[in-house]
Amino acid sequence: MPQETLGKNKTPHCSVAFKYMFHSCRIPRRETDTYRMYDPSRSTHVIVVRKGCFFAMDFVDSITHEPLPIHVLTSQLEQIVQMADTSKSS
Repeated sequence: MPQETLGKNKTPHCSVAFKYMFHSCRIPRRETDTYRMYDPSRSTHVIVVRKGCFFAMDFVDSITHEPLPIHVLTSQLEQIVQMADTSKSS
């Protein structure tokens, strides 16, 4: 798999930043924002945003604690798209 690069100079993208993209959030503060990182093994859902609508989507089976199959995730995403597209707020 080729390394990701940024910009026209093709600067290599450092993967260290990924830990701040997932399992974390920015917390607004008056002087300076802070961030909090969470244990990824405790996450069982993601928040999906489409057309200003927010949805919680499970990606782990609540009984077996195994990741859900791709076809289940795809179906959930398709349902989210349909709900957001037919929402009155869109």
